[in-house]
Parts: sequence; structure tokens; C-alpha cells
Amino acid sequence: MQEIETTDKDKTIVDPDDTPVEEIKASLKQAWKEAQLGQTIPLSQMWDGIDV
Repeated sequence: MQEIETTDKDKTIVDPDDTPVEEIKASLKQAWKEAQLGQTIPLSQMWDGIDV
């Protein structure tokens, strides 16, 4: 993590790996739209093909 000093009292931590808020909002909006249209994946199939 990179630390950026904004003032002597106030420090902001910036993580370059963080997803931008606008991108998260757009993803949630799309997911909500798909859920409303019934475009969902059954829970039993969500992890198919993923080796954990």
C-alpha cells in the first residue's frame, strides 16, 4: 500500500489494487438488473469448474 500524506494530521491510504467506486456501482447495477430479469445461476452451479 502506498501512503500519501495530505496534511500533518490527516493521512490517506491508497491501495492501487482497489476497484474504483464507480466500477463497483456499475457492476452492482448490472447484477441487480440481471437478477430482476431472472438471469441468475443456481447456487449449486456457481462453483462448477473452479478448483478450490
